Amino acid sequence: MIGENISVELQKAREYEKREAGKIEKGSRPKFHLTPMTGWCNDPNGFCFYKGQYHLFYQYHPYDSFWGPMHWGHAVSNDLVCWEYLCCAIAPDMPYDNKGCFSGSSIELKDGRHLLMYTGVHEEVQSDGSIRDIQEQCIAVGDGVNYTKYEHNPVIRACDLPEGCSKFDFRDPKIFSYEDGTYGAVIVSCDSKSDGRVLLYKSDDGFKWKFDHIIDVNNSRFGKIWECPDFFTLDGKDVLMISPCDMMAFNLEYHNGHGTVFMIGKNSPSGFKIESDRSLDYGLDFYAPATIAGPDGKRILVGWMGNWATCRNHDRKQKYFGQMTIPRELKIKDGDLYQMPVKEIDSRRKNLHRYTNIVFEDTKVLDGVKGRFVDLDVCFDFEEQIKGRTKEQKNAGAVCGLKIACGNGCYSTLCWRPDERTFEIDRSHDGSRIDQLSARKCYLGDEQKSKIVLRIIIDLNCVEVFINGGKQVMSFCIDTAADADGIEFFSRGSVTLSVEKYELA
Repeated sequence: MIGENISVELQKAREYEKREAGKIEKGSRPKFHLTPMTGWCNDPNGFCFYKGQYHLFYQYHPYDSFWGPMHWGHAVSNDLVCWEYLCCAIAPDMPYDNKGCFSGSSIELKDGRHLLMYTGVHEEVQSDGSIRDIQEQCIAVGDGVNYTKYEHNPVIRACDLPEGCSKFDFRDPKIFSYEDGTYGAVIVSCDSKSDGRVLLYKSDDGFKWKFDHIIDVNNSRFGKIWECPDFFTLDGKDVLMISPCDMMAFNLEYHNGHGTVFMIGKNSPSGFKIESDRSLDYGLDFYAPATIAGPDGKRILVGWMGNWATCRNHDRKQKYFGQMTIPRELKIKDGDLYQMPVKEIDSRRKNLHRYTNIVFEDTKVLDGVKGRFVDLDVCFDFEEQIKGRTKEQKNAGAVCGLKIACGNGCYSTLCWRPDERTFEIDRSHDGSRIDQLSARKCYLGDEQKSKIVLRIIIDLNCVEVFINGGKQVMSFCIDTAADADGIEFFSRGSVTLSVEKYELA
């Protein structure tokens, strides 16, 4: 029976997480951004809708708030907003995965069972005597709570790689089904020079897999090694997502380090033909997203709200570290990808404070507009103030925005510069005592605009900013005490401001 023989390692993890989760202080977590039950989390895994619930697994080290041997944590939700923890799903307990159960995905099989597909990591002695980690693809089958690893794992071995691909960087399978009932899986690897590529494997039953073709090769465009691929069709277009390591900045489009790129185009056996590409999130804390088609057909995305450059700066005494983004609905409009929070979050809005067409300059504080669990709709409009100006004069020198989580000398800034057509987030004064990257800009487009519309979700230490209907998104975390809850608007030059502020509960 499924889950009948639970390994010592998995049982130990389940007992530990159950015991330690109760020690985490109430009110110390965000309300709507999933955190680990205890310990560490990073990439979302196995995101799916199964047996009437959303399931979200995650890379998990229950024993420490820092990265360690990877398990799979597990939570379920009825509405994508409130999550309930289930016990640890899989642990590194077999010879082929004893160095970690790395990222992967899940799917419902034809017989109703739930299949997890993940990267198992184990050590292997090389011909030169060195010891290297080998990455191969494995599966476990279960009922939504307990899972049994397949007796013939790994199901895709290093010997199943096409020529020139590395068995040391071969990971993160994203499984999906075709209309004819067969299965596909996109998996990333790289060549000997760490140049990323996406491989497609196919299967009739989910257990026996064969290499089909290479979907895309990096050719040094986006960083080096690629991670966490996703591949789906949306609004008549094929979309390929990858999370590259070691990116080089390109203006404000791609920043240095780790990021996520989406490519819109058309796939064929000869490869992926790109029509457009862009950053998925321009903030400081976002990586390794996963998507699903919900029961209503909508494409829903969840990402890790973290970044490898800044995720190791917390106190080891913390009981947990890491969180996911709020789930986002994806749409393609005019050939571009838009993201907005799933509509289910709207049901958590209450106690509206609305202000319309307030003209001000310098600073403005609005009664009732404050908090650390809030959903803000904000519009800044310079149109009335620039009538009669020449094209060169319009918006010249204008700057406006808001400060959030203000108090005790702390704040974080969201700033729009219409003449530059840029938007910036800056957490330099959020209370952190670590010297780290704290500010980032994104470019809003070539069209000159005098108006910007923002949706800002603040969930204790998590901030997600959706710009102009979600064409750009900027996600970041703050290290600010919970009692710093002020919100202050500012403008250099006269601007018209409209605000709707809701509490999130």
